[in-house]
Amino acid sequence: MASALPSLEEENYLRMSLLLTGISPRAVRVLFDHEFAPECVPDSKRFDVTLMIILLRHLTSMTPPAGGYDRLPKYTETTLGADLARIKFYRNRLAHLDDAKIDHESFIADWNDVTSAICRVGGHLFQLECDNLKNKTLDQTIHEIMLEIKSSKDEIRELKQSLSSMKKDIELSQQDGIPRNVRETRASEHVMSWLSKCNIAVVTGSSGTGKSFLIHHIALELHRHKCFDIIPLSFVTAPSDLIHYKSKIRNQVFVIDDICGKRTIDVHFVNIWKDLTEKLKSVFQLNSVESEETISAKLLISCRLQVFNDSQFKCLKLFTENAFGLQTEPLCLLPDERLLMIKKYLTSEKINHVIEHLCDFDFFPLLFTSPIETIKEDIEYMIESDKNYQLCALILCILFEEGLKRNGLNVDRKRYQ
Repeated sequence: MASALPSLEEENYLRMSLLLTGISPRAVRVLFDHEFAPECVPDSKRFDVTLMIILLRHLTSMTPPAGGYDRLPKYTETTLGADLARIKFYRNRLAHLDDAKIDHESFIADWNDVTSAICRVGGHLFQLECDNLKNKTLDQTIHEIMLEIKSSKDEIRELKQSLSSMKKDIELSQQDGIPRNVRETRASEHVMSWLSKCNIAVVTGSSGTGKSFLIHHIALELHRHKCFDIIPLSFVTAPSDLIHYKSKIRNQVFVIDDICGKRTIDVHFVNIWKDLTEKLKSVFQLNSVESEETISAKLLISCRLQVFNDSQFKCLKLFTENAFGLQTEPLCLLPDERLLMIKKYLTSEKINHVIEHLCDFDFFPLLFTSPIETIKEDIEYMIESDKNYQLCALILCILFEEGLKRNGLNVDRKRYQ
């Protein structure tokens, strides 16, 4: 299937994204390494740009911009503090562009503002690199990059919808005691019990088993009964956001859906989480005794089974040792629990048609709520991202509905070389 070429506005967005996520962090790192002697801090390559800017703001004598670090400084402000605020502002604004497009007039003005800041912060050697990025012909991988960017935007949009849904459920729980369509299960009771003695819980399962719903419900319960602030995070920005938003005076529960990837594992994020292991142990104070006066932080994570079972994920011991599978005892749904759930979605007449099959599938309750839309989205993703091997596997499963034998998949490679 031929990929449509990106528009000029999409190319502008991609160039600006590469400038702000690829070049600007290195420029900030030059300034950071200049301000902090190497023996005073760990290797700065392990710090993201947000953390470096925070440290530069608070641990140096840098003059802050007139409007503070959360506003775009005036064009005439060219101090280092103003330039850090400028880079921070454009990075945040880029993250909130839903359509991944920038009109050309805005692109020219923003590009000049950002590149000037980069050169003042990191030195004029960055000018040539910025000019090359602005003018070079983008190679054939541009479509895949745009798809990844749009996928990240979808994750952020889903996160916003999740937060909105959480707020509504909070209001309902305060009024009625329990949100609509929610029923306590063995899994929710087990995870709540676990969180009384450990601050991290990873819920695993196939698509549609209710992983996200479960951790959202538990977060709401912590908010309702113990006054925890709920902090939903996108898996794309979660590593830095955890450090940035951690409070020393408030109880917090951080919620991350589909950590390290939704459909397939993202090794980049596996490595980031691995490097953060010691910091996470400190933030979530594993095995600490909780009391009424204790300020506590908890981490709730959902993870798809194919990601969790990937050999590369196994190095994240902090997650694998605190994991709970929704498809195994003692957390899997009992027949009575499934029946109670399905009554919230289907009429009595429809329930009679499917009641014999309630326990036949793992992806419950998704199977009986929105299966067609979910399958359609997954197939469209395979096509758009050129996942040909996944399409082939799907077609083989359809053609051989009774199952495939292992020897039928053996291929004589020499015949095709």
